[in-house]
This record gives sequence, C-alpha cells and structure tokens, in this order.
Amino acid sequence: ILERLVAEDPARVSWLNQLSFAHQALGELHLGQGRTAQAIASYEKAVELVLQIVAITGDDPDPRNQVSWNRVMLGDAHAQRGELDRARELWTQAVEWLEPITAVSDDVNYLDTYVQALLRLGRVDESRPLVEKMLARGWDDPKFLELLRRSGLSAELP
Repeated sequence: ILERLVAEDPARVSWLNQLSFAHQALGELHLGQGRTAQAIASYEKAVELVLQIVAITGDDPDPRNQVSWNRVMLGDAHAQRGELDRARELWTQAVEWLEPITAVSDDVNYLDTYVQALLRLGRVDESRPLVEKMLARGWDDPKFLELLRRSGLSAELP
C-alpha cells in the first residue's frame, strides 16, 4: 500500500518516511538472519527514500540522521559479506553527513549514529568524549553498549 501511495504522491514526507522505516526494518530482519543480499537491497531502498525526504526538507537533521543510520547498517551488511572497503566507505559517508549536525547538537540520537559509525571505522579516541557525554545522559541502548565493549571502551561504562 505504501509503495502505491508514494508512487501517487512522491512529495508526501510522511509516506516516504513510513516506507523508508519499513525497508529499514526489513534490512534489520534480513541482516539478523544472515541474508546479506536482501539486507543490502532493503537498506539501499531506505537510503533512496530518505534522500528524497532530505531533498524536500533540506537541512532537517532527523532525515539526515536516518540516512546516516541506514548507511551504517548498509555498511554492516557489506562487512558481513567481506566487502570491507565498501563498508568503510558507507560508514565514512555516515560520519560526513552527521559531522555538521553533531557539531551543533547534543541530541543523543544523532550522537549515537555518529559514534557508532566512528567506532566501526576504528576512530575510538575521537568517539570517547562523545561516549562519555552520552553515558552521562543515561544512554543505555543495548546494541550501543555492546559496541562499546567490543571497541575497548568498557572502562567508560557505568
């Protein structure tokens, strides 16, 4: 239904957003089940849809964060396939898209995506002050905390 609605009115941000989240959820499902080709297709579609939202909304940080998160996850799917150069490229794009936002915003949702991309790139020292800020605010997303442990930042954990 959403595909049809978006086709009828491709400028309706709410429909684009719902459809992009559906593709993101499918990507997570496929990735969790080891179906990387399907995960990649879902995340690529999610990125495409959110880029349409960015074209409509301009500098709104929420869709930019959503593009970045989908690129982080798309990078994870490529990494699972052993395509590490492509994964690093996507994680770098996520960092580049969020750098200007995180420079002026302390929103933990943006910081979470940014830090997760940094850590996947091995930029641990750069992420450390942001991690400390997030933990001080009570950010306790289990996937985030597990990534901190894997990245050697467990000393920062409460």
